[in-house]
Amino acid sequence: MTTSYGYYTTMLRLYQNTRVVRIIREIGSASARLEPPLLDQIRRLKGPARGRAQENAQAWYTVELLLMYLEGDLDRYSRLVTSSSDGRSFAALFAEVEENMIAYFKADLHNICPATTSPLLREDRMLDEQILSWKFWVDDGGGDVRSVLESGALATEWWRAWPSTFEELKSSMPSINLYSRWIHHALKVLDAPDPRSLLLTYSALVDLALNPPILPHHADLRAPGMLSGDMNPFWRLITSMQMVSSAGVPIIRDLERDYIRFNQSLCDLLGWPTPMTIAAASSERLPHALHMPDPMTANYSLASFLRGQDPVVFLDMDVWWDSSEPAKAFCGKFTHPVVQLAGDGAFFSSTPQDSITYVEQFLLHRYFNQIMASRTRPLPPIELPFNAIQGEVDIYTSKMEQTIRRRTGLMHPQVRLAAGAVRAHME
Repeated sequence: MTTSYGYYTTMLRLYQNTRVVRIIREIGSASARLEPPLLDQIRRLKGPARGRAQENAQAWYTVELLLMYLEGDLDRYSRLVTSSSDGRSFAALFAEVEENMIAYFKADLHNICPATTSPLLREDRMLDEQILSWKFWVDDGGGDVRSVLESGALATEWWRAWPSTFEELKSSMPSINLYSRWIHHALKVLDAPDPRSLLLTYSALVDLALNPPILPHHADLRAPGMLSGDMNPFWRLITSMQMVSSAGVPIIRDLERDYIRFNQSLCDLLGWPTPMTIAAASSERLPHALHMPDPMTANYSLASFLRGQDPVVFLDMDVWWDSSEPAKAFCGKFTHPVVQLAGDGAFFSSTPQDSITYVEQFLLHRYFNQIMASRTRPLPPIELPFNAIQGEVDIYTSKMEQTIRRRTGLMHPQVRLAAGAVRAHME
């Protein structure tokens, strides 16, 4: 929730949830019993309810395609976009979703994201080749957007314990996995004099990759003719690393001294706004964090404000020993280290109520997507994003049922949850 990409995909999932809620209500208005998958049931509806449900299903489906591309579900994405039923380009999908998101922000989130004139993205002619290349990365052990995020977290694990040699850095990553593969790629591409400089530079590149001008209120920050791939963290990371290498952009040796210069030089070459520019636009367009209608927006708003106060706040682990006011605000809200959980990126913050909200939103999205599209019978239980004890499973089951009843009107929603594989601790 500290990056434009993270906030954007979170809001896309919340938007999908509202569309599924509307479909369920349309099914109820037709006096029909809920029979998942809803994509099939909609075809059996009669009268005006069918048309309204189909409109909501189309909006849900368009977002699903966009998320498939952004997050690396490449087999499904390639299969669907090349089928006769849907030939829309990524740029067309993005433009359609942006129009819907502006309306969603204005109606459901109290106009926190005013509409702006949005230049159309230019579809990259190499998109098919990119997808094949990306698929190679994924199939060969790494390359989705989650791996970009996690590799950045991996790079910070050496903070204050920098390897003295590149051989020591390599030996501390004994296996090539989803996350370390990016570090090994950086070792080949970036001309760094020592491991510390390489890891600081790589962390900054990941942060840049995760902060595209992707939100509706960033539209005026997009250069004319910006490529669709410039919104995707995977391609942004590859592109920015290649540019640092080919253009000889001086790497970061010291965060405080070099970070702003490095970002500005690199972004000027790429035609991208810097993370600081993205944060400034969000701080200007979003109301103050204390007045946010939801914790997701509140946290992104606060993160944007803090980034404006200290551009390296999300890269400098020494912030946890800093007594400045921005550092206190940061440490009071965000947990260190951030516990990145499986699936859609739910995580714990240092605020217990926020943690509960994140997990509940994660589960709601899984539930609504399951009843929309899954043909598995019976529907499998939805795993919590951590290895919960039975009492926690029961609590979230009860909360889910209450929320679904309130939002959809279903009297007896059938929610099945199960503990996840990893136990996450929050101090």
